[in-house]
Amino acid sequence: MKLFGTVGPAISAPMFIIKGRERSACLKLLPGWDIQKQGKGVYCCFNILWLMGYYPEVTYLDSQWENKFSLEEAVAYYSSALPIPGGPSKSQKEYIKSYLEQQNKQGLITEKVKGKFAWIWWEV
Repeated sequence: MKLFGTVGPAISAPMFIIKGRERSACLKLLPGWDIQKQGKGVYCCFNILWLMGYYPEVTYLDSQWENKFSLEEAVAYYSSALPIPGGPSKSQKEYIKSYLEQQNKQGLITEKVKGKFAWIWWEV
């Protein structure tokens, strides 16, 4: 029997809208959130399976796509992506809206996403 698991960029990467110098400012939105601890799902899964005596194989797929949002949709989308129990505060949402207003082109926020997906499979 073969078992299968998958990990993609959205699982542990809520800060994908942040680039360059805005990153440190945006990290203020998430006190205690450590970017260095993100994105280790494949590594951890592989190690656990290996220690259990399985020989997992990993396959990678590069992907890219584009999302377009109205300003209101973008604020709701990115606010819900923040890992904050109970959701972001009013000031955090205002910060997100302010940032997104600067990215607004012709009434739309365009997000270009590049991702690497990993599929892990092993025989039982």
